[in-house]
Amino acid sequence: MSKIKIKSVIKSKETIHEFVGKGIKQNNKITYNDNGILTTLTLGDTIYLERKKDYYMRLGFCINKNIKGTYIIPEGQILIETTTKSIKQEENSIIIRYFLNIDNAEKNEFELNLQYSIDTH
Repeated sequence: MSKIKIKSVIKSKETIHEFVGKGIKQNNKITYNDNGILTTLTLGDTIYLERKKDYYMRLGFCINKNIKGTYIIPEGQILIETTTKSIKQEENSIIIRYFLNIDNAEKNEFELNLQYSIDTH
């Protein structure tokens, strides 16, 4: 397990969400607290992004695959699906471009850019 510094940016046409802080990298998982939202990125053949607060969201990313996700809010579950446009994974960074389909209606393009380094403090 390593303590890491993280810079995470999630962009769409309408919004940009940025987080700079600290987290933990253990094996193939990166976990951090994004302003009260527990966020976990699991790296593998399929990459998973999980976010938990008063909701639970799990998105999967794999090139050329549509992956059904989970989005549970207090009022119930919403159907979501990702279509991954590209994944660029390097030693200390990952960039994922994807389309998110919500309730078979909206299809928005997003980019997740995560950079991290070992925290020496």
